[in-house]
Amino acid sequence: MSESFWIAVAALSALAILLPVPAEVAAASAWRPSPEIESAASFVASEALANMAGLGTWAASQML
Repeated sequence: MSESFWIAVAALSALAILLPVPAEVAAASAWRPSPEIESAASFVASEALANMAGLGTWAASQML
């Protein structure tokens, strides 16, 4: 795997730590995707984690 792949995994793991719900980031690939695919996958995953964080914050506010 490329260095950028592992940097993206580390960045996503850092985002997952901030979530109000337990989350784990795991990455495995038998082949190296193109940089464009790596970038798109990283963006989609980070947006999903951000959406989970926002939903958790919203759900917590509804419990008050």
